[in-house]
Amino acid sequence: MSLLQYLQNIPDPRVQRTRRHELQSILVVALCATIAGADNCVEMAEFGQQHQDWFERLVPLPSGIASHDTFARVFRLLDANELELACQQWLAQVAGRVHGTVAIDGKSVRGSSKGDARRPLHMVSAWAADMGLLLGQCKVDGKSNEITAIPKLLRLLHLQGCIVTIDAIGCQKSIAQQLHEHGADYVLSLKGNQRHMHQVVQKHFEVQGSQERFDENTYTESCSGHGRQELRSYRLSPVPEALQRAAAH
Repeated sequence: MSLLQYLQNIPDPRVQRTRRHELQSILVVALCATIAGADNCVEMAEFGQQHQDWFERLVPLPSGIASHDTFARVFRLLDANELELACQQWLAQVAGRVHGTVAIDGKSVRGSSKGDARRPLHMVSAWAADMGLLLGQCKVDGKSNEITAIPKLLRLLHLQGCIVTIDAIGCQKSIAQQLHEHGADYVLSLKGNQRHMHQVVQKHFEVQGSQERFDENTYTESCSGHGRQELRSYRLSPVPEALQRAAAH
C-alpha cells in the first residue's frame, strides 16, 4: 500500500458541507512541506502553492491548495494518533521487518516551552538503531508518566526478534512481560526505583567481584560523547538466587 492509501483511512473530523479540500490532499501537502522544512501552517500553504503543479499530479485539488487557516483548523480537529498510526504503518511497510536494537527513551523537546508558562513537551520514542528509523513516539505529561506511555507505544510496534533497551523507569514486570509476549529480548536499566532488586543485584556483583569471578564475562570499552570521555565496563552474571526466590513467590 502507498502512503496515500494509508492516509485515506484517517477519519475526517470536519462537517461534510464545509469541506472544500479533501483531507488526504491536505495531509499530503503538509507532510511533504514538513519534510522540506516547513515549521507552521503558513509555510505549509506557501509550499503547496509553490509546487501546486506537482501536487495536482499526485492528489485531487479541485479547489487548489488549502489556505493556512484551513491547515490550522484541520490539525486542530484531527486525531493525532490516527495520523501517527497511518505513518507508522507505511514506514513499517517501507522498512520491512524491524530488526536489531530498538531503544525506547523519553526526552523533553528543546524550546517547546518558550514564550509561555507551560512545561516543555515530553515525548517517548522508539528508535531502531541499526536501521536509523524512528518507529513511533507518543506525548506524555512528564517523566513520571513514561511508565504508562511505554506500554501504549509498545503495542504499536512489531518487535519480534529485536533487542529492546529501556532506561530505569521502564524496569517494570508488566513491561518485561509485554516485551516477552512480543517475542523480543530486552535490556532494562536497574536503579534505585526498584529498591529491593537493586540492593540484591548490587550486593551480588560486589561479592562476585571480590571473588574475581568475572574474568571470562567482562567487557570494557572507551568512547567519547557529550563532551566527555567514558570508560564502560560490562559484567555478565546469572540471575542471583535471591531474585529467583523472590520471583517464585
